[in-house]
Amino acid sequence: MAKAPDELQWIEELLPESFNRRPMFGGFAYYDGPFLKLVLFEGGSEKWDGCMFPAEKEHHEKLLSQFPFLVNHSVLPKWLFLSLNDENFEEHAKKVARELSRPRTMFGTIPDRKKKADKKVTGKTPQKAKKAKPEKIEKVSAEDMRKPRMFRDESLTEKMDKLKTIQDFKNFGPATEKIFLQAKIKTPAQFIALGWKKTFAKLVDVNPKHNHSLFAYAIIGALENIEWNAISEDLKKEAQVFAKELRDKAKKKSKTRK
Repeated sequence: MAKAPDELQWIEELLPESFNRRPMFGGFAYYDGPFLKLVLFEGGSEKWDGCMFPAEKEHHEKLLSQFPFLVNHSVLPKWLFLSLNDENFEEHAKKVARELSRPRTMFGTIPDRKKKADKKVTGKTPQKAKKAKPEKIEKVSAEDMRKPRMFRDESLTEKMDKLKTIQDFKNFGPATEKIFLQAKIKTPAQFIALGWKKTFAKLVDVNPKHNHSLFAYAIIGALENIEWNAISEDLKKEAQVFAKELRDKAKKKSKTRK
């Protein structure tokens, strides 16, 4: 394995040998086969440091009942979060780690399920896939691992009439809307007009802790109406560069004031 966690290395040691670690957005992702079950972040900020537990939205209610110390992450609400600042962090992390090794656990998602589904549906190149019969595509799509509606594509233009508040965008929730309101971004139209860079800059200006590439991915995904981790690699790199530029500007301002 490549670079390993530092402060949270002990959590990795609790996981079954079948789990594989991969780097993810400055953190460490743990897969059990195709299922992403855990992501660790450390050394970043209070908002992100800790354990992320991916789970399908339909399982959240039961999991939150079983593990009441978990919460929906404020930026990525589809992931359940255990903050490193939890006073019983070690005890709680161990409880969930034991659950992750169970064969029928409700934790875990398949991040690249859409790509696999498209390949399974057509078995052809993207250009030829367009000629496939609608009936056949619809039939297989419905059987595609029972994927919830959040994984189905719909253009932002088509969705405009449904967008009444910020939390109506994909990847967002009530906590994210509060962050937007703090930056005085109150309506979907205002958000769309600003674009992802100006929006991200405003949110970071309100609170520097929001300067995280994952948050930028979520904003970009919201505007494209796709999952945050489904945006293009080019956009991910652009978001990382822009986030660094904002951090550098903040450091320069800080030195100037001194």
